Amino acid sequence: MGQKHAIVIGASLGGLCAARVLSNFYGQVTLYERDPLPTEPAHRAATPQSRHVHLLMARGAMTFEELFPGILDEMVAAGVPILENRPDCIHFGAAGHVLGTQHRLQDEFTAYVPSRKHLEWQIRRRVTEIDNVTLLHGDVDEPVFDGRRVTGVRTSDGSTVDADLVIDATGRGTRLPTWLAQWGFEKPGEDTVDVGISYATHQLRIPEGLIAEKVVVAGASHDQPVGIGMLYYEDGTWGMTTFGVGKVPAPANFDEMCALADEILPAHVAAAVRQA
Repeated sequence: MGQKHAIVIGASLGGLCAARVLSNFYGQVTLYERDPLPTEPAHRAATPQSRHVHLLMARGAMTFEELFPGILDEMVAAGVPILENRPDCIHFGAAGHVLGTQHRLQDEFTAYVPSRKHLEWQIRRRVTEIDNVTLLHGDVDEPVFDGRRVTGVRTSDGSTVDADLVIDATGRGTRLPTWLAQWGFEKPGEDTVDVGISYATHQLRIPEGLIAEKVVVAGASHDQPVGIGMLYYEDGTWGMTTFGVGKVPAPANFDEMCALADEILPAHVAAAVRQA
């Protein structure tokens, strides 16, 4: 590994993982993040969907474990629920049909249920422990383009920082189309597909012992255009997200959510929600 320098703009999950991979190939990796970063698990304004329900799928868990060995065990030690081959840990309904989790499961499985804020905090903690990665609180005005290639970035204080590679990981807030136009390139074309899905989320505390499941999902169907997802998280709270498809609005207040739970969730789960 040489002493080349890589810069990543944005300490999102994508930016953090990019920095982790780059640390294997560059002598120095610098992460620039515009917003203050919490020192403990907390929602960030730059990730507005973090308050909705999140589940770490199997492939994602495997990838994070490869990048950060031991991180799954560390999350479980911090209280993150782990779902193993037990039929009572999941209620999953899709398109009006409940999957056969009350019967013998055909294949073993393991899944982890960290909240988005906890997962991001765990990844950020690990990345900042890498010797050749530096995380800086500061904004990047623009990459420096010499007419042939990007050679670094210009920061908000007017400084120019040289780099051999610059990665933009700022997500939907990216200014890359503007930068491309400034450099004389055409803006990338955009295609928009309106999927017509809306979400609403409440965070709940449900008395212990009322629900054995850690994941409860009742999906929408042709005859039922709204659904509910409920996940139990490491801090003892539940995230309950309702959703509507086909431009049907999601039930948004707690009374409406309870009424939907009465209609589409198992009776013991709906009763527990009303005691939250």
